[in-house]
Amino acid sequence: MTRFNENRDNGIKTKFFVKNGRVMVHVTASTRVGNSNDYILPADDMDSWYSLYFYLDYFYNSTADKFILKADSSAPDYIKDLLDKKTYKLEDFYDPIKRQPVQEHNFILEDNKAMENKLKTLGLVTWNEAYTPEDIANNSKLISDTLDIIDNDLLDKQQKLNPKHERKLDKNSYGYASDNEARMLIDLGVAFTMNHIMGKITDAKLMELSTGVDNTAIK
Repeated sequence: MTRFNENRDNGIKTKFFVKNGRVMVHVTASTRVGNSNDYILPADDMDSWYSLYFYLDYFYNSTADKFILKADSSAPDYIKDLLDKKTYKLEDFYDPIKRQPVQEHNFILEDNKAMENKLKTLGLVTWNEAYTPEDIANNSKLISDTLDIIDNDLLDKQQKLNPKHERKLDKNSYGYASDNEARMLIDLGVAFTMNHIMGKITDAKLMELSTGVDNTAIK
């Protein structure tokens, strides 16, 4: 994952590759003293266990030898309540033995699906659709253009109230966001994460095609 755990020793890391014609994700984590764990999971099942929201991430607990889901302080109350009541592990969302998503009480899958439907209405191609490198590039442009519109609106508001303010985003700029703009900024963050994963999956496919390491057709 690429959010708030990015530089922490026990946060998970992901690497994509093709095996027997299928894109897989190698999920790893380790501690400073060398304890570690890993999974190799189908990339097309990521929506069942990998939250697209920045406030959720997994950390490796060496005592339990499990990847534990944790939320940062910005998480919605319902997420904090769920995690206060139960310790959630990656296996609560994806069964690595049966090699299938866990459907019951899977709030990661539910939230990802809901956001995916919302992103489609914004004109984005999502990770559970057939997509091309061009789709990924178009997604990136749409995300960037929408963010620019919001940023310019925030700067207009900030400069109106503080005419001497240099027209440059700073730590106070996002305090001028309306409720709709604040929600859209979250949506854009989710869209960026999804599009980044789509890019990694596409890179893995292209690498397989260019090297011929795995000649099985990707399904």
